Amino acid sequence: MEAGSDGAALVKGGVRVKKKENTSQKIDESKFIDDLVKEIFNKVSPKDLSSNEFVGIYGTGGIGKTTLAKALYDSIYKNFQGSSFILNVRETSKQSNGLEFLQRSLLANILEDNEINVKSKEEGIRTIKDRLCLKRVLIVLDDISNIEQLNNLAGERNWFGLGSRIIITTRNKHLLNGGVEKRYEMKFLDNQESLELFCHCAFKQSYSKPNYEDMSNRAVHSCKGLPLALKVLGFHMVGRQLDEWKDAPDTFEKSPHEDVQRVLRISYDSLPIN
Repeated sequence: MEAGSDGAALVKGGVRVKKKENTSQKIDESKFIDDLVKEIFNKVSPKDLSSNEFVGIYGTGGIGKTTLAKALYDSIYKNFQGSSFILNVRETSKQSNGLEFLQRSLLANILEDNEINVKSKEEGIRTIKDRLCLKRVLIVLDDISNIEQLNNLAGERNWFGLGSRIIITTRNKHLLNGGVEKRYEMKFLDNQESLELFCHCAFKQSYSKPNYEDMSNRAVHSCKGLPLALKVLGFHMVGRQLDEWKDAPDTFEKSPHEDVQRVLRISYDSLPIN
């Protein structure tokens, strides 16, 4: 994915599509990630062109790893000779020939050549090495879940030209043990940050509407600092009357944190398409 500002080109499943802006639902979340971007920018910025760096961002599902990776990507991708943001590696790799598809997507993005063909994982590895070994590239591999995925997409530093940066997001920090020296753990939002994010989604402002304060606090408490849960529940409650708010937080509060993403399915259909 080539992420950017308004009208940026995205790659979903390796296919370039035009991002459709929904201004009525668009939320400025930059205040929630700006400090994080600044904190790890120097870990990724290509100031030292004499070496390649692997950077890992880890944390539970829905914590904001992809959002942070997108912000980092947007801030530095122009400094590289080629770039690629590969979304949903975990899910795509489960499909038939999924890793080959991801290898082809990575190559097509960086080389700007949609005619590239990858018939096997071995061929994909050879092609990545041969075509990218002299290019300074920025690659984001989003939601890596096992070492095979990493080995087939960015197995070694010498696959890429000097000064390259490979950013990996994962739920499993142990996957970063094999040569990823620079790591960043995504942490939960505190109560004030959670309330502001929720209210941005539900009310299009950073604070609750009159008479909704108690229900907003209940909703925030039920989401336990998880940004995805706050956004989903916030969007789910847009335009609803106070009596309609009473049951939604209960659904979250009765569910253990580990299962929060399963519970979020109750309102996925209500999310706006951005």
